[in-house]
Amino acid sequence: MLRHSTGGNVSWSERHWSATGLQMAGGIVMGIMDDRILWARLYLEPGEEAGQDIDDADHYGKG
Repeated sequence: MLRHSTGGNVSWSERHWSATGLQMAGGIVMGIMDDRILWARLYLEPGEEAGQDIDDADHYGKG
């Protein structure tokens, strides 16, 4: 888990999963009531092991 936050009855977390040949990144949003998870949504996408670093990217053609 990279970071998480809870506000009211909603909690979210940003996560990174890795295993041999697998890199995934995503987030989980959960509805919470009385310390129980009522619902959850998982958002997931493949991660890149090699590629351009975001700090080196050409932001909107300005660099």
